[in-house]
Amino acid sequence: MSTLVISLGKNCQTAHHLVRLGLTTVKRLPFDTSLTDHAVLCEMLRTDFANAFQQRVGIVDHNNRFMFGHHELPAVAGVMQTWRRRVGRFRSLRQFRGHLVFMRGWRPWNPADTGQEDRDELEAALGSFGFKDFELRYIEYVEPPAGSTAWIGSDEQWEEELADLLNHGSRPVVQ
Repeated sequence: MSTLVISLGKNCQTAHHLVRLGLTTVKRLPFDTSLTDHAVLCEMLRTDFANAFQQRVGIVDHNNRFMFGHHELPAVAGVMQTWRRRVGRFRSLRQFRGHLVFMRGWRPWNPADTGQEDRDELEAALGSFGFKDFELRYIEYVEPPAGSTAWIGSDEQWEEELADLLNHGSRPVVQ
């Protein structure tokens, strides 16, 4: 069975490592370069991106706390078309007949938090979006110190976390 590995953010670090390790070959998707919190991610999936594009604030919707990309950009037609194409590609994944592995970076706010409630909610949102055969994985990482632009977590840490996908010859199919 073919496997596709798809980034669900939390930030662009997840997509970066999936591309670096050759685990994803799908053209850009909406969460590859987004900064999005859990509640907004679930809402976007449950509503099929209904409120993702607010022309008055360009591609950044501060009211929904959903950000496509790292910077506010003017709501020009070309930029909006790019993000609509990315959402369209994400929607088309519902037709994939192999196994989908969704990856999400995660950081506990409380050391006792296992994230299980968030995982359950996100799994339900992915199901309501129309995905059938999928696996959801969280990669726990620690945020960098205040003021730092560095990512925490070495390349080796990501390789260890994804070893089963790397070692079993599971390679994604280009969509």
